[in-house]
Amino acid sequence: MPLGGTKQRAALGYLLLRPNRVVATSQLLYALWPADDAPVSARKILQNAVWGLRRVLAAADGADQVELMTQSPGYKLVVAPDSVDLVQFQAQADTGRERLARGEPAAAAAMLRQALDLWRGPALADLTEADIVWPELTAVENSRLDALEDYFEAQLACGQHQSVLADLETMVCGSNLRERSCQQLMLALYRSGRQADALNVYRRMRTYLVEELGLEPGRDLQVLHNAILAQDPALDVDTTTTGEPAVVVSPAADPVPARIPAQRAPLVAPPADPVAAAASARRQVSVLLVSTQVDDESRSSGHPDADALLAGVADDTRRRVEHLGGQATAAIGPISMAVFPADGGQDGAQRAVFAALAVRERLCDSGDEVARPPVRFRAAVVTGSALVRYESPDGGALSSATGQVLDRCHALLARAGDGEIRICDETRCDVDDVYRSDRLAEPGEWTVRGLRFDEAAYDGIPLVEREFELLLIRDLLERARYRNTPHLVTILGESGTGKTRFLAELRHVISGLAHVARFPVAAGGAAEQAVSGAFAVQRELILALCEVDEDDSVDVRKTKLDRTLRNLVRDPDRQRTLAACLRAYVDPDADRDHLGDLQAELGAWRQFLEHVPLDRPLVLLIDDLHDADDDVLTMVNGLADVSDVPLLVVASAQPCLLEVRPGWGGGKRHITTLTLDALSDTAVDRLLDSADGQAARGLGGWLRQLLGASAGTHPDERRRHLRSLLAMRPPRYLTATTTSCVAG
Repeated sequence: MPLGGTKQRAALGYLLLRPNRVVATSQLLYALWPADDAPVSARKILQNAVWGLRRVLAAADGADQVELMTQSPGYKLVVAPDSVDLVQFQAQADTGRERLARGEPAAAAAMLRQALDLWRGPALADLTEADIVWPELTAVENSRLDALEDYFEAQLACGQHQSVLADLETMVCGSNLRERSCQQLMLALYRSGRQADALNVYRRMRTYLVEELGLEPGRDLQVLHNAILAQDPALDVDTTTTGEPAVVVSPAADPVPARIPAQRAPLVAPPADPVAAAASARRQVSVLLVSTQVDDESRSSGHPDADALLAGVADDTRRRVEHLGGQATAAIGPISMAVFPADGGQDGAQRAVFAALAVRERLCDSGDEVARPPVRFRAAVVTGSALVRYESPDGGALSSATGQVLDRCHALLARAGDGEIRICDETRCDVDDVYRSDRLAEPGEWTVRGLRFDEAAYDGIPLVEREFELLLIRDLLERARYRNTPHLVTILGESGTGKTRFLAELRHVISGLAHVARFPVAAGGAAEQAVSGAFAVQRELILALCEVDEDDSVDVRKTKLDRTLRNLVRDPDRQRTLAACLRAYVDPDADRDHLGDLQAELGAWRQFLEHVPLDRPLVLLIDDLHDADDDVLTMVNGLADVSDVPLLVVASAQPCLLEVRPGWGGGKRHITTLTLDALSDTAVDRLLDSADGQAARGLGGWLRQLLGASAGTHPDERRRHLRSLLAMRPPRYLTATTTSCVAG
């Protein structure tokens, strides 16, 4: 395509690195101009570049397969994934790694070779020649080198050491810090009868590491060196099996679940505990990178204390990291780095993600607009093996960490948007029972939403200072059952007062007394499915009444609906009529044309509720009603008007609900509003005492461990720490994908 100047080519290149994703205008501006070097007309130059790109793309072959769209807050390049070489390369490389992990080295080598053949030199070489340097390009080049090392491993497993020897020598000469390729070259030389050359490769690598970085080679490299000296038979090609190759894989290439083959055990016995033997050791860690930059408005207005502001943010980040058991190891410009040891299991990753959430809560989600600093935040957490150094030979405090886990973390941070926390697959596996996260388009990457505040998460956390409110709502449920009337209860309270915990306890208490449905409102009113929010609320009630489980198939759901109608409705004609109206509530593919608007939906739903005898009351629990859209608010407010139905609706909300609906519930029958005040010091102390109990699974157990280990010793300090945990919530600006929990 006949592209224009450097800015136009750079804009296209940056968008191609993120195909089918919205790229913020601010990100494009930072990509096109160095920090603080953008001209006043930068946005106009970018707009002209985009306009020119659209003309070029429209005139090119296959123009119907690519489109450059304007989509808030920036631009989106829509293109078929198989039209982007980088996407094809990543997919083929992943397939090759999977086959290598399954013990199919020949097939893996062929697939990896096919992926590598897509390269025709460095990515976006014309831009790098124009002094454009992006972290994404470094990550792309590292992914190519990773695939090349996987290809070498597959070839070595097939006994093809001679065919890859020259390429290995070229790669090792060009990259002094990749221990895995150094191992592979040593093994290829040894199998080629060049034992002395293999030992020389090790000597050069060790000399470089010691003299330039003050480090010894990694343990696996040392093990291979000793095995070559001992002429260990395990180094020879295994011709009796096509299983996993007999090659020592350096932990510098951090394993990613289901993508990179597992490492073999060392060929000789490993040395004793490295922490006790040296000032450096390879350990499993979770690395946290936090980027904080002065926002565009403050930058353009010339914020007088920008440097002092960022220094204060960095100090606050360091304090939060250390408070949570991590070690702040570096702060360069706007980026702070922290390391959390993860050898003992999941705790390191959980603490690292919580530290990122705590910083985001301070910078982005603070309710105090005045106290919130004018900075842009993004973060990344990656878990893997790293070479860590200590302040003294006997261990002590961790002083630094190096390894590919840092490269991966930098790559995730570069792709993170404002306010976003990105994590890798391994981190997500470690934290999934504590945090909610959404899968991203990039393989192996997730974005963190917040703490997993649902019923299962509260195991072991006692309910305090809410006993009277709980008894009152139980009495209202009994009233609804006895009088066969609906009742709406609104629970108001600020963030951190325990509204979600209260609903979880209420559900547990009344689960045997009623059909219970729970509907967590998506943040910002976003719906997870292509249905209105009101329809989703009605659906949850129908599913609860029919005792549909969350994992039931569509056929099972239809069967349960038909069975419920047969049990509750005697007239066969009415059964068929109601089944036609309600089919859309259990089958996503059912025709909903007859439910074209809110009133039609509500009419069909009320027809069912008002014409069937219920064996138990129906209870609907709604969390975060203040985030609901207008349809949901209208529908919920109207539930108190449904006649002759034993229905209890309990909705939690922040007081800002009354700003949207000042007359909420005012002057209507069968409506009650309760306000939950902040917990007293006595109640907080009761929660703190639970930290001394036996740890439970999920959020409850982790909060106990966190409070017991990191909340300090002074009562006021521990109380402040617990209150900050209770106030933690998913950010308001991220789309929720929460799956509703339904109980029969």
